[in-house]
Amino acid sequence: MDRPARIAGEAWDLAGIADGYTRFLRRWTGGAFADLDDLSRRVRPGAEWLIRRDPVLPPALLPEDWPGVRAAALFAELRHHWARPARKLTGKLLGSIVDG
Repeated sequence: MDRPARIAGEAWDLAGIADGYTRFLRRWTGGAFADLDDLSRRVRPGAEWLIRRDPVLPPALLPEDWPGVRAAALFAELRHHWARPARKLTGKLLGSIVDG
């Protein structure tokens, strides 16, 4: 391991951060969203994503096969996939409040 990568590994809990990404991947590919409505599906992974502890280091300083790359791709895919259904449900909910 080169010196910058070693220093990064000492400065940050990369194993713990990787474990968090692995749990995110498992949770959001394992059907955790099946009981949620479309708006919750759009918001909940974002809320979880915001509390990450990742220092967003350059790939050269990260272990091989860093799960953060796959987790970021999944997060973007989920946000995109549920954007339109979430907007539709939000409009319906807000309309019922205004009309109600």
